[in-house]
Amino acid sequence: MAYLRERPTAEQWQVAAWMFIVVFAVMGSVGLWFGLRAPAENRDIAQQLIRLSVLSWLAAVAVWVFKRGVEWVVD
Repeated sequence: MAYLRERPTAEQWQVAAWMFIVVFAVMGSVGLWFGLRAPAENRDIAQQLIRLSVLSWLAAVAVWVFKRGVEWVVD
């Protein structure tokens, strides 16, 4: 448990932020791909999936904006 005694470095925070950004962007892309290719009989589910995908992309952008804001304040 030595890792809990040390504060994360700026580079470690950068890696964590990019991990969230990439995961949200991939989830949004995959969801949009499946949502837009769904057959007509699954229209309601496809719309929900597309909404979740857009929210996932918005979360990726929000994390990126937050990261840039912190970098602007700290640097």
